[in-house]
Amino acid sequence: MSLTQSLLDIHLEIYILAFYFAIAQIMKFWKRLVAGLLVLIVITTLSLWGLSKSVSPETVKNYVNTQLSALTHMDSRVEGDISWQVFPRPGIKITKIQISDTNNQANYALSLGNLLFNLKITPLLRGKLVFNELVVDGYRIYINLNVPSSPIKTKLLTSNTDTETNLA
Repeated sequence: MSLTQSLLDIHLEIYILAFYFAIAQIMKFWKRLVAGLLVLIVITTLSLWGLSKSVSPETVKNYVNTQLSALTHMDSRVEGDISWQVFPRPGIKITKIQISDTNNQANYALSLGNLLFNLKITPLLRGKLVFNELVVDGYRIYINLNVPSSPIKTKLLTSNTDTETNLA
């Protein structure tokens, strides 16, 4: 065996060792990345589970009723179930919501089949409950044409004078 051949063998062994070292470093990075993602998934899952166990459906039902009544200025009620949804996106699913009543003398009544509030995950990790999407599936709107319309009062502002108009 010549000196050149043994130097080539040594260089080859050095390249093989460097390759194995690089592969080991890449595998170490991937292990850390997978472990970090796994910890994040476990923490998120435990947070959602804790939230679903700590907040009762009746509390959410009362809150939704109050907020819908405040927004629409009409009676509202949740007639169906309230459940937590984890996959594909975490959120709260509410079924059978009635806003006003078709027998009532209101201008309109609204019936929702399914209402889904999708939850943002990042504020949840900071202890805040933030919904970023509202999905409505199956709705009916009843418009009462027999109710006299109330005049809409507008105020037209000009440079020096105020003018009020009534629209009907």
